[in-house]
Amino acid sequence: MSPSAHAVSLVSQLGVRLGVTGLSFDEYNLFHVLIDGVFVDVQLDTEKEVFLISSEVTSIASASAADIYAYLLELNLVSGMSGKNGFIGLNRRSEQLFFIDRIAGKGLAVDEFEDFLRRSGRLASAWTKLVNSPDFLHDALSGHVPEGSYFQMIHV
Repeated sequence: MSPSAHAVSLVSQLGVRLGVTGLSFDEYNLFHVLIDGVFVDVQLDTEKEVFLISSEVTSIASASAADIYAYLLELNLVSGMSGKNGFIGLNRRSEQLFFIDRIAGKGLAVDEFEDFLRRSGRLASAWTKLVNSPDFLHDALSGHVPEGSYFQMIHV
C-alpha cells in the first residue's frame, strides 16, 4: 500500500526543514535521515498510518551476554514505564541493540514530527553513551545500581 498524501507531504516538509532536498519514502515506505548526528530509520506502517522509528545503539557481543541483557531489560523497563521514551530491542542475529519508538501520522504536524525525531535521536544517543560507558559492563555483571538512581525502584 502506498503512503497517504499527508505522510508524503509530511516527509517532504521535514526534508526541507532539515535541509535534505528530496527526502521521500523508498519502495518499502522507509527513509533514513541523519538528525543531530544520529542516523534514524523511519518506516511508515501504511495500514495504521504509524511511523516506526529505529536507530542503532551499539553492538552487544560478550561472553557475559546474559547478564548484560538482563540489565538492559531492567533499564528498558524504567524507560518504558514513563510512556514517553521508546524502547530498546535486540537483533540477536546481528547482536545489535536498537532504540525503537512510534508515532501516529494521522493529523501529525511537521513541527511535531521533527521534535519527535530529534527527541528519538537524543534518546538513542543517550542509550549509546550509557551502554558504552566504562561502568556499564561492571554494573551489569555485578548487579550494581547507582545510589539514588531511579533504577533502584525496579532493582530486584
